[in-house]
Amino acid sequence: MSSFDLKPGDRLNQYRVVKALGAGAHATVYLVRAVTPATEEPDLSGLVDSDALATSTPASPEFPCSQCAESSDSDFGSSSDEEGPSSPGSPTSPARRCPHSPDDPEAFSRAQLVARADSLAPESELFAMKVISKSRMKKRVAASVSATGGPGIGLRSGPGGRPLLRRPPPRPTATAPNAPAPPLSPFGTPMSLSPQDTDGLDMVRREIAIMKKIHHPNAVRIVEVLEPDNSDRLCVVMEYASNGPVMRKVSSVAIDPAVISAVPCEAVAPDHVEIVDEPRGELALDPEVARQSARALLLGVEYLHYNDIAHRDLKPENLLVMADGTLKIADFGVSEEFDSGQGDQVRRSAGSPAFMAPELCGAKAADETFSAKSADIWSMGACVFSFLTGRVPFPASNIVATFTAIRENPLCIPSYLDEDCVDFLRRLLNKNPAHRASLTEARVRLWDSVALGLP
Repeated sequence: MSSFDLKPGDRLNQYRVVKALGAGAHATVYLVRAVTPATEEPDLSGLVDSDALATSTPASPEFPCSQCAESSDSDFGSSSDEEGPSSPGSPTSPARRCPHSPDDPEAFSRAQLVARADSLAPESELFAMKVISKSRMKKRVAASVSATGGPGIGLRSGPGGRPLLRRPPPRPTATAPNAPAPPLSPFGTPMSLSPQDTDGLDMVRREIAIMKKIHHPNAVRIVEVLEPDNSDRLCVVMEYASNGPVMRKVSSVAIDPAVISAVPCEAVAPDHVEIVDEPRGELALDPEVARQSARALLLGVEYLHYNDIAHRDLKPENLLVMADGTLKIADFGVSEEFDSGQGDQVRRSAGSPAFMAPELCGAKAADETFSAKSADIWSMGACVFSFLTGRVPFPASNIVATFTAIRENPLCIPSYLDEDCVDFLRRLLNKNPAHRASLTEARVRLWDSVALGLP
């Protein structure tokens, strides 16, 4: 069985699969439940007559279909053509009729009911499991090596042909035109490979090593890693954030060009801002939620930097919300860990274009370095800007235009934000990293620390 054909009810060690949350070329993320002796046989009573499972009310929770009653891996989620494209196996969708007794309104797949019971379990029993196919990852990396003529892989390129993501030197500078897309880390970000990392797994294990060192309320916790002998699977079990990303979507629609052109690009000071009249974006968070999210993000980043870790890909998509509303930083696929006292200088860019610092947005000399932590602070400011406005700080139509806007355009801040907030954003989004606010400054002095609840 490959890592891509797990079904609800299947077991991986002490975890039982509830449903698939998403899939990529070489990995799938599942929602799983930790099974204990008490939950080995979940309580299915009452599920059959739930309105969420059926429109009819059976007389009892008994299974008329003996095949379903005796099997925990029956044809989960199968349906007739006329039932439409609703999500197979979704615990929140109406239950489909048992495939063995499709006309019996009381017949349901046992696996479906088990998954429904598991999905209603306490959050403490639910986890996200990334199941990686090592063979598929190796094949993808091998294809990239063949296409590029070396261990480097075809990455997205920015202005000047420079790759957007960091790659430890030495590396080839050319990328084949039709090179396969790069393999993804366990948490969904493109990976870079060193010459010694020819199967892609070293990068995965480095990410796991970083996550194992992180213990903070505002960072996703790794629970364990499962790598059975003679198995194609590498399974990473993490906390499950049931509310998903803090923002489902962020607008990248450009604002009125007349506003941007009000100040010539060459005259823009690193900390220059333009106050513009624009309505609060529909995608913006509630102001109080935005403040609390900013507080949690600041505390999480402060913890990482204190422990000599730079995240390098901070964006709303990588900020997940637990059932109790706690915001947690996730996805350490391109993170860097530094030796204590050795600084935080890096040579290569990393991150998502709309949230990258200006010093990362363009061609650089081979020996040029920059502060990974300072770049994190910019990205943090860009996230807070998105919380408050519903859009990215420098919206544009494509990556090249985004990089140009980040480097050259003034920061346009809506007039509905108060002065403390404007000052907070102006200091974090200073284009000059030498003058950008430090985390200490952000925590102690900026944007109404009392309202943020910081000591």
